[in-house]
Amino acid sequence: MQKRKLHLKFSPHLLWEYDLTTFDYDKSKAIIIERVIQRGNLKDWQIAIKMYGKDAFLQVIEHSNQLSD
Repeated sequence: MQKRKLHLKFSPHLLWEYDLTTFDYDKSKAIIIERVIQRGNLKDWQIAIKMYGKDAFLQVIEHSNQLSD
């Protein structure tokens, strides 16, 4: 499956307040990763890791103001 099609499989509740027809999944990866960590299910985790990689997760975790210790 192509990277750009993976985003269609995220749980709808993760990004409910955004217009997903114009949402930039590459520029907003920190938002997505934070939401997956906070509210994602196993499927969301698998999709996000496949899209962005484990290193992106570690970087977001290290620099995020949205995630608690």
